[in-house]
Amino acid sequence: MANEAGDMKTLGNFSKLIELVSVNADYNPANQALTVASLNAKKTAGYAAVSDVGAKQSPSKAAINDRQVEFEDLRPVVTRAGNVLRASTADECKPQAQE
Repeated sequence: MANEAGDMKTLGNFSKLIELVSVNADYNPANQALTVASLNAKKTAGYAAVSDVGAKQSPSKAAINDRQVEFEDLRPVVTRAGNVLRASTADECKPQAQE
């Protein structure tokens, strides 16, 4: 799962990289995807994606919370059922082999 704080730190480091290459007059990449303008566009897209994480995660979190509420009473029921099974000596009552 994405970590918004970690993503923001990564984008901050990416911004520092862009600043570093922006001030270098000799920076002239052969690949157009590495130009300063292209890097700035990628940075903007990254910030937009990180800011959208909360909105995208909200429905999933709501469904998880609903599921947890539905199943929170299940643990005691399963424990009691297991205890009843152990107390019933069901493991001692094995069917006898038919001859």
